[in-house]
Amino acid sequence: MSFTAVLPVYLPKASYFIPFLTCKTVLFADHVQFRKRSSIIRNRISQNGPVLSIPVKHNGYAKAIYTKEIAQIENWNLKHLKCIYHTFNTAPYFDDYFPEIESILKMPVSSLSDFLLKLTGHFLDRLKINVTIKKTSELNFKNNLEDELIKFAKKNEHLSTYYYFQKDVDNGSLNIQSLNDESLSTCVFPQLITNDISTLSVLELLFQYGPEAAFLIRDLE
Repeated sequence: MSFTAVLPVYLPKASYFIPFLTCKTVLFADHVQFRKRSSIIRNRISQNGPVLSIPVKHNGYAKAIYTKEIAQIENWNLKHLKCIYHTFNTAPYFDDYFPEIESILKMPVSSLSDFLLKLTGHFLDRLKINVTIKKTSELNFKNNLEDELIKFAKKNEHLSTYYYFQKDVDNGSLNIQSLNDESLSTCVFPQLITNDISTLSVLELLFQYGPEAAFLIRDLE
């Protein structure tokens, strides 16, 4: 059995879901430090489209992602939905997927982590990726992510560890080599993939390809 650790990401690219395909358990790393202007809360919804950003309450110095709350101001979610509508409403499968996304964005959720987990779970479901997701904040992860992953692997007797870190969030602060424990094997997933599908946002993938998206995402493995 293997597991992967991923950062919470808002409306990620298709390539974000590649590591999920080979794992039974996904650790949603919401205990790591929140970064402003990162893909945790902002992403481009199409290759040449607008960037959507979730407003977050400011509470002084940077804190863990799971401590952050969404700032319910300026009807940000309705603006995002309007933008998604105008960008994709002519796509072949827009009407099949938009209502569910609309429902999630309109949910009265204050926790950034809970919201991103709900949205990620929805995309996994639509891509037919069956995994167990566990928030690292609920597993009492407190220290360096690599160290905590090693502890988790040993405790759960996993045979291999797969680690993926979103390219535009990774600032070099993580040392993947520290995962090279004798009881573990590691695999760093490529940050750049030439396949055109991988560069699409998950919204583009679903709206353009519909049910076929579940098969296309597996071609990226």
